[in-house]
Amino acid sequence: QGKIELELSEKNGTVTAIIRDNGIGRKAAAHRRPASSHRSVAMSNTKVRLELLKSVYPEDNFDVTVEDLEKNGEALGTEICIRFAGDLH
Repeated sequence: QGKIELELSEKNGTVTAIIRDNGIGRKAAAHRRPASSHRSVAMSNTKVRLELLKSVYPEDNFDVTVEDLEKNGEALGTEICIRFAGDLH
């Protein structure tokens, strides 16, 4: 069964949001897609939006990473980490 975890924390004025899922990962999902004329633009649109945010905020105040999780070559899901200056109060 699919699972999504969300972890929020704040330390020294930096908010960190970590989103994890236990899916097959981006690489495996790309190989499973049938060859067709449909091309998902969700990830590319998200990248464009993130680049816009990075241009507004200094690099040290905003960061996003996307990582495929795996162990011994087995896909365990995907983790997205977003960090920005701010607080949770």
